[in-house]
Amino acid sequence: MGVVKQLPAKSYANVMEVLVSEEVERQLSQQQPRVLKYIKRSEVETFALNRLPALYASSEKGWKFQYEKASRQMYRQVADAVRQAIAAVLVDPIRTSQPLPVSMGGKESDVMLSQLRKALHQPQLTWKEVVRRLQQSGAAETEADMNAHSHRRPGTYGDGSWQPKRRPVQSPVQNASRSDFDWDDARYR
Repeated sequence: MGVVKQLPAKSYANVMEVLVSEEVERQLSQQQPRVLKYIKRSEVETFALNRLPALYASSEKGWKFQYEKASRQMYRQVADAVRQAIAAVLVDPIRTSQPLPVSMGGKESDVMLSQLRKALHQPQLTWKEVVRRLQQSGAAETEADMNAHSHRRPGTYGDGSWQPKRRPVQSPVQNASRSDFDWDDARYR
Protein backbone atom coordinates (compact mmCIF):
# COMPACT_ATOMS: atom_id res chain seq x y z
CA MET A 1 0.00 0.00 0.00
CA GLY A 2 1.26 3.49 -0.83
CA VAL A 3 1.82 6.48 1.38
CA VAL A 4 -1.33 8.33 2.42
CA LYS A 5 -1.23 12.00 1.51
CA GLN A 6 -2.22 14.56 4.10
CA LEU A 7 -5.42 16.31 3.09
CA PRO A 8 -5.47 20.11 2.97
CA ALA A 9 -7.68 22.05 5.36
CA LYS A 10 -11.18 22.41 3.92
CA SER A 11 -13.93 24.95 4.25
CA TYR A 12 -16.65 22.34 3.82
CA ALA A 13 -17.77 19.30 5.75
CA ASN A 14 -19.81 16.14 5.26
CA VAL A 15 -22.87 16.34 7.52
CA MET A 16 -23.40 12.60 7.11
CA GLU A 17 -20.19 11.94 9.07
CA VAL A 18 -21.68 13.62 12.13
CA LEU A 19 -25.00 11.80 11.78
CA VAL A 20 -23.26 8.44 11.44
CA SER A 21 -20.98 9.18 14.38
CA GLU A 22 -23.97 10.06 16.57
CA GLU A 23 -25.84 6.91 15.51
CA VAL A 24 -22.77 4.72 16.10
CA GLU A 25 -22.48 6.21 19.59
CA ARG A 26 -26.15 5.50 20.26
CA GLN A 27 -26.03 1.91 19.02
CA LEU A 28 -22.71 1.08 20.69
CA SER A 29 -24.08 2.29 24.02
CA GLN A 30 -26.65 -0.52 23.74
CA GLN A 31 -24.04 -3.25 23.15
CA GLN A 32 -22.64 -5.61 25.77
CA PRO A 33 -19.21 -4.61 27.16
CA ARG A 34 -17.68 -7.94 26.08
CA VAL A 35 -18.85 -7.26 22.49
CA LEU A 36 -17.49 -3.71 22.45
CA LYS A 37 -13.89 -4.89 22.75
CA TYR A 38 -14.23 -6.48 19.28
CA ILE A 39 -15.67 -3.40 17.61
CA LYS A 40 -13.47 -0.71 16.10
CA ARG A 41 -15.52 2.45 15.93
CA SER A 42 -13.65 3.80 12.90
CA GLU A 43 -14.41 0.62 10.93
CA VAL A 44 -18.09 0.81 11.80
CA GLU A 45 -18.28 4.47 10.78
CA THR A 46 -16.45 3.99 7.47
CA PHE A 47 -18.53 0.90 6.62
CA ALA A 48 -21.74 2.87 7.23
CA LEU A 49 -20.53 6.02 5.44
CA ASN A 50 -19.66 4.00 2.34
CA ARG A 51 -23.30 2.94 2.13
CA LEU A 52 -24.83 6.38 2.58
CA PRO A 53 -24.91 9.50 0.38
CA ALA A 54 -22.62 12.41 1.20
CA LEU A 55 -24.24 15.62 2.41
CA TYR A 56 -21.68 18.41 2.13
CA ALA A 57 -22.13 21.91 3.50
CA SER A 58 -19.89 24.96 3.31
CA SER A 59 -21.78 27.36 5.57
CA GLU A 60 -23.48 27.22 8.97
CA LYS A 61 -26.87 27.72 7.35
CA GLY A 62 -26.17 24.91 4.88
CA TRP A 63 -24.90 22.71 7.70
CA LYS A 64 -28.07 23.24 9.75
CA PHE A 65 -30.28 22.63 6.70
CA GLN A 66 -28.51 19.41 5.71
CA TYR A 67 -28.39 18.18 9.32
CA GLU A 68 -32.11 18.77 9.95
CA LYS A 69 -33.13 17.38 6.56
CA ALA A 70 -31.05 14.22 6.99
CA SER A 71 -32.17 13.79 10.61
CA ARG A 72 -35.81 13.79 9.49
CA GLN A 73 -35.65 12.02 6.15
CA MET A 74 -32.70 9.64 6.46
CA TYR A 75 -32.84 8.55 10.10
CA ARG A 76 -33.98 5.02 9.24
CA GLN A 77 -31.37 4.66 6.47
CA VAL A 78 -28.55 5.84 8.76
CA ALA A 79 -29.66 3.54 11.59
CA ASP A 80 -29.84 0.55 9.20
CA ALA A 81 -26.40 1.30 7.72
CA VAL A 82 -24.85 1.51 11.21
CA ARG A 83 -26.58 -1.71 12.30
CA GLN A 84 -25.22 -3.49 9.20
CA ALA A 85 -21.77 -2.02 9.86
CA ILE A 86 -21.70 -3.32 13.43
CA ALA A 87 -22.81 -6.75 12.22
CA ALA A 88 -20.13 -6.78 9.50
CA VAL A 89 -17.37 -5.79 11.91
CA LEU A 90 -18.49 -8.44 14.41
CA VAL A 91 -18.52 -11.22 11.79
CA ASP A 92 -14.73 -11.45 11.83
CA PRO A 93 -13.61 -10.26 15.30
CA ILE A 94 -10.05 -11.61 15.03
CA ARG A 95 -9.18 -9.96 11.75
CA THR A 96 -6.43 -7.43 11.99
CA SER A 97 -6.32 -4.13 10.23
CA GLN A 98 -3.87 -1.30 10.37
CA PRO A 99 -5.61 2.06 10.73
CA LEU A 100 -4.60 5.03 8.62
CA PRO A 101 -1.84 7.05 10.26
CA VAL A 102 -3.00 10.30 11.79
CA SER A 103 -0.46 13.06 11.30
CA MET A 104 0.18 15.46 14.16
CA GLY A 105 -0.84 18.58 12.25
CA GLY A 106 -3.48 16.95 10.06
CA LYS A 107 -6.53 18.11 11.93
CA GLU A 108 -5.89 21.17 14.01
CA SER A 109 -9.43 21.09 15.34
CA ASP A 110 -8.93 17.58 16.73
CA VAL A 111 -5.71 18.67 18.42
CA MET A 112 -7.47 21.68 19.94
CA LEU A 113 -10.38 19.53 21.13
CA SER A 114 -8.03 17.06 22.80
CA GLN A 115 -6.26 19.96 24.56
CA LEU A 116 -9.63 21.26 25.78
CA ARG A 117 -10.54 17.78 27.01
CA LYS A 118 -7.31 17.60 29.02
CA ALA A 119 -7.60 21.14 30.39
CA LEU A 120 -11.22 20.67 31.46
CA HIS A 121 -10.72 17.05 32.59
CA GLN A 122 -13.62 15.90 30.40
CA PRO A 123 -12.55 13.08 28.04
CA GLN A 124 -15.99 12.88 26.36
CA LEU A 125 -16.16 16.60 25.44
CA THR A 126 -17.36 17.34 21.87
CA TRP A 127 -17.24 20.53 19.78
CA LYS A 128 -21.01 20.74 19.97
CA GLU A 129 -20.80 20.77 23.78
CA VAL A 130 -18.00 23.39 23.72
CA VAL A 131 -20.09 25.73 21.55
CA ARG A 132 -23.19 25.19 23.70
CA ARG A 133 -21.30 26.01 26.89
CA LEU A 134 -19.70 29.10 25.39
CA GLN A 135 -23.07 30.37 24.22
CA GLN A 136 -24.60 29.75 27.65
CA SER A 137 -21.80 31.68 29.32
CA GLY A 138 -22.17 34.55 26.87
CA ALA A 139 -18.58 34.17 25.69
CA ALA A 140 -19.57 33.19 22.16
CA GLU A 141 -21.28 35.61 19.82
CA THR A 142 -24.39 34.38 18.09
CA GLU A 143 -24.60 34.48 14.31
CA ALA A 144 -26.90 37.52 14.54
CA ASP A 145 -24.33 39.38 16.66
CA MET A 146 -21.57 38.64 14.17
CA ASN A 147 -23.65 39.80 11.19
CA ALA A 148 -24.99 42.94 12.90
CA HIS A 149 -21.96 45.05 11.99
CA SER A 150 -20.79 43.25 8.90
CA HIS A 151 -22.83 45.23 6.37
CA ARG A 152 -21.27 47.95 4.25
CA ARG A 153 -22.98 50.65 2.31
CA PRO A 154 -21.37 51.46 -1.04
CA GLY A 155 -20.15 55.00 -1.51
CA THR A 156 -19.77 55.78 2.18
CA TYR A 157 -16.19 54.61 2.65
CA GLY A 158 -13.03 56.29 1.45
CA ASP A 159 -12.43 59.26 -0.81
CA GLY A 160 -13.16 57.72 -4.17
CA SER A 161 -16.80 57.56 -5.03
CA TRP A 162 -18.13 55.89 -8.12
CA GLN A 163 -17.69 57.85 -11.32
CA PRO A 164 -18.67 56.88 -14.86
CA LYS A 165 -15.84 55.69 -17.06
CA ARG A 166 -14.46 58.43 -19.26
CA ARG A 167 -14.43 57.74 -22.96
CA PRO A 168 -11.35 58.81 -24.87
CA VAL A 169 -11.87 61.63 -27.33
CA GLN A 170 -11.26 60.44 -30.90
CA SER A 171 -9.55 62.58 -33.47
CA PRO A 172 -11.14 63.05 -36.93
CA VAL A 173 -8.37 60.84 -38.41
CA GLN A 174 -9.37 57.94 -36.15
CA ASN A 175 -13.04 58.38 -37.07
CA ALA A 176 -12.23 58.26 -40.78
CA SER A 177 -10.24 55.04 -40.49
CA ARG A 178 -13.07 53.54 -38.46
CA SER A 179 -15.58 54.09 -41.28
CA ASP A 180 -13.26 52.25 -43.71
CA PHE A 181 -13.79 49.04 -41.78
CA ASP A 182 -16.45 46.76 -43.23
CA TRP A 183 -17.09 43.03 -42.82
CA ASP A 184 -18.10 42.89 -46.49
CA ASP A 185 -14.51 43.67 -47.44
CA ALA A 186 -12.96 41.14 -49.84
CA ARG A 187 -10.19 40.43 -47.35
CA TYR A 188 -12.72 38.67 -45.08
CA ARG A 189 -14.20 36.33 -47.72
